[in-house]
Amino acid sequence: MKTILITTLLSSLFAFNLFAAENQQQQSQKPPKVVLKPSDIYTHLKPMKGKLEGKSSKELWLKFTGTSQCQKGFCADGIPTVALKNALNYYLSRAAIIKNHDYLGIIDFNINSIKDRFFILNLKTGEVEKMLATHARNSETQLGVAGKFSNIVGGEMSSLGFFLTDSEHYVGKHGISLKLDGLSATNSNARERAVVIHGADYATQWFADTKGRLGHSQGCPAVSPAKIEGVIEKLKGQALLYLHK
Repeated sequence: MKTILITTLLSSLFAFNLFAAENQQQQSQKPPKVVLKPSDIYTHLKPMKGKLEGKSSKELWLKFTGTSQCQKGFCADGIPTVALKNALNYYLSRAAIIKNHDYLGIIDFNINSIKDRFFILNLKTGEVEKMLATHARNSETQLGVAGKFSNIVGGEMSSLGFFLTDSEHYVGKHGISLKLDGLSATNSNARERAVVIHGADYATQWFADTKGRLGHSQGCPAVSPAKIEGVIEKLKGQALLYLHK
């Protein structure tokens, strides 16, 4: 009986020591905390120059399409003018690298996270789908407002600029997702930072109504799980996505 008891105690002690060693090893393997320098952080993008100019989204859309009129609801309605102008001008200047010419995505971080700020423009019809979208936790400067941005790996901030979507979706820890490649100096580390479009429960209208803001990602633009499949279906295949401030 004593032998069994001693054996049991020794086994328990061995298991405890093994657990402690593994836990210590895991702690030592944690990546060091990233300390951002002032030069790593920016607050906005410089205005972009291009051939399209206009005082409204409708005026920009008419110039983009070369038409003189459009029906309400089919004029890039509701997209903030400056964000739309920058996106359309970049689209025209880099059309050769863009393969998806059906849709264009724009997220305007001048808009609070509790309001629709992700705009998907149908480039054939001028229709716009609007929805909520998150920003990263270290980008928040006041409730629901993204005011700081960075391209630094581990910085857990959103990055501004132009992105190209991947050809196809994949299924990862957040479910169905779409990888992004940065096309600007301000988001060139997008792949290394694993910045993707994905769905999240903290990107829903319920969360916004309950918390007064959306939840935070680590740098990804997340949308409601109810929206993610439609977003990916439209924007996959090397479409242009523009994150603006």
